[in-house]
Amino acid sequence: MSNEIRNYPHIASRLTSERQRLRFKQAEFAELGGVSTRSLSGYENGAVIPDGSFLIAIATLGADLQYILTGVRSSDLEAVTEALAADGTATPSIPNGAEIRRLLDCWDALPEGVRTQTVALLEEFAGNQK
Repeated sequence: MSNEIRNYPHIASRLTSERQRLRFKQAEFAELGGVSTRSLSGYENGAVIPDGSFLIAIATLGADLQYILTGVRSSDLEAVTEALAADGTATPSIPNGAEIRRLLDCWDALPEGVRTQTVALLEEFAGNQK
């Protein structure tokens, strides 16, 4: 089966739209998605269908995969989170692309020993929240 998007012409434009909505430059989005800029360009111009690992990676950045694949937006997750918080069943918030970028920049600046301590602290904190 070919990876060409001939039968799915809108996936490419919706992928580009999502990247722009999240305010990522193409090179940055490609890197965070685990692909080369050339591969992302192929996805965005409709030459190649994005693979699953790329889609999973961009979903963690806040990309709406349902929209990319079907053209139908997912539920407003922020509104759902607010509603759950109001009735006492709050769920963790979902970071946006800018927040993730900021976290990754900070992480990259940390020495390895501090990274290890940071992970241990986060794991301890998360365990205390359950």
